[in-house]
Amino acid sequence: MKPLQEYIVITNKLLQVVDQPVNSDESREEIIKNIDILLEKRQELIPFIKSPFEEEEISLGKDCLALDQKLEPKLQKLLGNIKTKMRVNKKQTRSTKQYLNPYQQLSTHDGMFLDSRK
Repeated sequence: MKPLQEYIVITNKLLQVVDQPVNSDESREEIIKNIDILLEKRQELIPFIKSPFEEEEISLGKDCLALDQKLEPKLQKLLGNIKTKMRVNKKQTRSTKQYLNPYQQLSTHDGMFLDSRK
C-alpha cells in the first residue's frame, strides 16, 4: 500500500476513535492511548510522502486535507475536554485540602510582636 493511502486509512481510524463517546476515565485513557498510537503511525508516514505526484496521488492528497480539516476540530474539542477535567480535578483537590485543614493558609503571628520600623 502506498504511504498516502496508509495515511488516509490511519486518518479514518483516528476519526472513528475520536468520535467514540467518553463515558468514564478508563475509556478516556484507552481513547487517548489509541489516538497517540495512531498519530505516531501517521507521523512516521509523512516523510515517505514525496513529490512528484501522479494524478491519483493528487486526488488522494486533497482527500487527506479534507480529512485533516475534519479531524483537527475534533481533536481540539477532545483536548479542551481533557483540560477542563484536569482543572476541575485540581480545584476539587484544592477544596478538599482546604476543607480538611481550614487554618493552614492563615499565617498569624499570634503572641509575637513584629517591629516594622528600622
